Amino acid sequence: MTDDPRIHPFFAEVRKQALASVDENDRRTLTCSRCGGGFGCNPVGKCWCSDEDFKLPSPLPGKFASFGDCLCPKCLREVAAELKDLAPPT
Repeated sequence: MTDDPRIHPFFAEVRKQALASVDENDRRTLTCSRCGGGFGCNPVGKCWCSDEDFKLPSPLPGKFASFGDCLCPKCLREVAAELKDLAPPT
């Protein structure tokens, strides 16, 4: 894998670790750091999260900062909704 200078070094390391854990179908199985449930991720190609209407900041702010990796679909949507509710009105 070639290093991409456009990627921040922290995220480059996270990406490198993610790519090292893919199976023969370019998928990896993760445990959600919020609920503990298992779910699939595709760091190489199109993943389910790319179809979501929102993107979470990384690292996550405040009480969500302890979530270290991707969240499962249910938790991702719940955290996004909670962050939206906490955002100041524009």
